[in-house]
Amino acid sequence: MAGFSFRQLFEKARRAIFPTAKPASHRRPVIIQIGLDFGTAFTKVVCRDVTARRAWVYVPASPKTELPFLLPSVLFAGKAGNDWSLAHASNALHQFELGAPKLALSEITSNIANSADITELYRRIAADTGLHASEFIRDAVSFYLSGILGGVLRHLRESDLGFGSVPGDSVAVCMALPAQSMAEAPLKTAFLDCLRRGYWLATLHDPPNGAVGVMELRRRLSEFVPAPGDEWRCQLYPEVSANMVAYTQSRAAEAGIFQMLDVGAGTVDISFFIFVRNAEAVTLNNFSGIVAHCGSSFIERKAAAALGRSSDPEMLARLRRIKEGARHGTAEEQSAIDEALTQLREPVATATHCSIIEMMRMLNRQGRRQLHDTRFVFVGGGLTDDPYRRSATQTWESLGRTNQGIAGIPPPSELEPHAQCHAWFPRLTVAYGLSFDSNNRPGATTPGDHEPPPEGPPPPERPNATTKDEV
Repeated sequence: MAGFSFRQLFEKARRAIFPTAKPASHRRPVIIQIGLDFGTAFTKVVCRDVTARRAWVYVPASPKTELPFLLPSVLFAGKAGNDWSLAHASNALHQFELGAPKLALSEITSNIANSADITELYRRIAADTGLHASEFIRDAVSFYLSGILGGVLRHLRESDLGFGSVPGDSVAVCMALPAQSMAEAPLKTAFLDCLRRGYWLATLHDPPNGAVGVMELRRRLSEFVPAPGDEWRCQLYPEVSANMVAYTQSRAAEAGIFQMLDVGAGTVDISFFIFVRNAEAVTLNNFSGIVAHCGSSFIERKAAAALGRSSDPEMLARLRRIKEGARHGTAEEQSAIDEALTQLREPVATATHCSIIEMMRMLNRQGRRQLHDTRFVFVGGGLTDDPYRRSATQTWESLGRTNQGIAGIPPPSELEPHAQCHAWFPRLTVAYGLSFDSNNRPGATTPGDHEPPPEGPPPPERPNATTKDEV
């Protein structure tokens, strides 16, 4: 092996498994499905060659995070004289950060006014350029998505696949949306419109890859006209259901009833699904959804507060690494983390209990007996055994309810790169689920599609937790 770098050896092994595509004139057209997990802080992308049945994690040429597949959900703005412009990367001019574009679009579309700090700069730029805030935010989100999709399309064209060199090569993209947003027509319309305009912008002969003036962007986007096939090229799918798609496609998949905990940095989403697989169809019926504000970042935040260092970013980063087992902490630091875990166990348990009650309301007496067949699915980048897995399972024990244990989602063997996938996969389940084409993604319902059965009153007990429809 002398004379070969690790990268060369890795590439040699990859080519042995996935040989270089045939010359353009000798291969058949390919269909690429892009799974786009548009997150509040980071976006993740998984690409799938539908014809070859292989998938890979999209990593940009110049990663900006320690986990290279995490694409920051941020734009940069700058002002020269009276003219504002936007860019996908910061430079001397574009020094203002437009963060959380997904949240900004949700809030401006739903007329939510409780996070002024999120939309303040968006509103300022809109006012300075004579645009309505909702117009500018939609344009900004479309521009952000065009940057992500433009990078993916360049990656496809420059890869061994040589995408686009054969007539008939085609690409589609499916983006995740929270289940409650799927149930609200204005939100669903806004996100789908931004996805379609972003995709269109990314496919132009001269897409604005660097920077673009706000009014120039408005002019360009005003030229967008939906084309035949847009319904196939750009689709939305419920976010929590995309996690379950990863399970349904795994070799361990079995139909049944599932309680899923998706642990993020800020929140824990707890959902109940009934997965049906029969001769007629494969469906994911989502009956309930709870949002608990006790995500994994609260662990280091509470620990830092206990140490009197809550505003110290270096301490927060250190505590996060200690929490994740990447380094050893002092006895005082470990004690602060242990206390934070203790404080989070109760809200996780309460949300789990509330989810059970929510699901019971959606079942008749006979259906409630199904709850004993429940299996757990745990996903998300913030997932840890304590407090999340342990609090959920112990809640069932404390209620005297039986269950069928944990249903794991093994990292899929076809997902590249193999070496990193085992560590990355908990953060990629949504993007992976979205990477399946519409013929292989199960039909999905959301809690808003179901009504409680008419018989009997709901259980009287209801712990205090926020439902997805109330957020």
